[in-house]
Amino acid sequence: METATPFRHRSFPLSIHAGKDALNELRGEVDRTKAKRAFVVCGKSVAHRTDLLARVQASLGDKFAGVFEGVEISSPLPSVLDGVAAAREARADLIVAIGGGSAMVTARAIII
Repeated sequence: METATPFRHRSFPLSIHAGKDALNELRGEVDRTKAKRAFVVCGKSVAHRTDLLARVQASLGDKFAGVFEGVEISSPLPSVLDGVAAAREARADLIVAIGGGSAMVTARAIII
């Protein structure tokens, strides 16, 4: 049984992919933006209790710039600022959020 109905939403500069094969779209999206240093934002559960982070890193290959796994519920400002510092240190030119709402909100706040 599939847990989510597959869908795609794209608006500049945001693309959202969900569903069983969503990860297959990642490298194409990164290439479409002409990004060189994709930085991943996620929580500790995604980073350490699943293989998703490793799969994302493998998909990004040489464009993987690093990861911020400090996403917290409700995206508190200190967590966001830690993510900003990490993304700057990695010299990221693209942010990739993996996970749920807090990961997406934190990623958007880091970009802002």
